[in-house]
Amino acid sequence: MPYVSVHELVNLLEEVKLILPRITAPILIMHGEGDHTAQPASADFIEKNISSTFAKKIIVPNCGHLLPLTESRDFVFEEVLKFLRSEDYGVQQ
Repeated sequence: MPYVSVHELVNLLEEVKLILPRITAPILIMHGEGDHTAQPASADFIEKNISSTFAKKIIVPNCGHLLPLTESRDFVFEEVLKFLRSEDYGVQQ
C-alpha cells in the first residue's frame, strides 16, 4: 500500500470527525463483526458523535469489511431496505 495513500486517508478521517456533529439525518450504521480493516469502535464513534435524532447501529455477525460482498449480503440488503422504507425516519417508498 503506498504510504501517500495512508497519509491521505488519515487526513480524510480527521476531517470527517470534525463534521460528524453536522449530520442530522437518520443514519444506519453497519459494521462487520469480523472486520479487520476498521474496528467496531469506529461504528460506536460515529453513533456517539452525530447529531441525528435517530441512529441505528447493526453489527453484522460472521462478516468482514466489505459487507455487500460477504455471505451475509442478503441480511445487509434487507436491513438497508427496512431502513429506507421506514416511514418512522421520514423516508417513504
